Amino acid sequence: MYLQQALEILDPMVGQTIEINENVANKGKFGHALEKFLELNLGSHHLDFEDGELKTCAVRNGNMKEDFKICKVWDKDYIESKLANMLLVLYDYDTGEIQSVQQMSILGHPIIRSQFDKEVDWLLEQPNINLISQRDTEVFLAKTNDTGNKVINDRALYIARAPWGYITGCGYSNRARKGKQFVKEMETYEQTKTGCAA
Repeated sequence: MYLQQALEILDPMVGQTIEINENVANKGKFGHALEKFLELNLGSHHLDFEDGELKTCAVRNGNMKEDFKICKVWDKDYIESKLANMLLVLYDYDTGEIQSVQQMSILGHPIIRSQFDKEVDWLLEQPNINLISQRDTEVFLAKTNDTGNKVINDRALYIARAPWGYITGCGYSNRARKGKQFVKEMETYEQTKTGCAA
């Protein structure tokens, strides 16, 4: 299936829910149900579509609920392919209702691209990614990818909640600690670009 085909199926479903047999609050259940609904191959493969990636994000009270997980493969080409052509489905964390469906390619934005290159390159240069803390970067974070019960916890690449909320057009709660300075830089850039700077 191509991303555009999935977009045409899901776009009319904004305001509706996808049937989920398990608790919607459990991380990953909504995305899994969406893959089943679209009849995608549920195996572990590079991309969900022939030409892009399906991503879901939970929103609660109008705000991005958590950081955005990109992938757990630490290879820059692989990471870029995940971000190059995304079908992003935002859904209400409490009800499972689809709030928006949008096609995105975030690395074309010069500010995001610059931050991506700086932080992801730095992360990839580290000798052991599992020893990196999410405190070491501001926007693109290496975060624990499992329950945290291991001696060394596997890490995956995430985008911090505040910048991700800004990028997707959602808000973010005051509890979002990382990436707020980056959001200010993005806002300044957009104001300057549109000639609205004070």
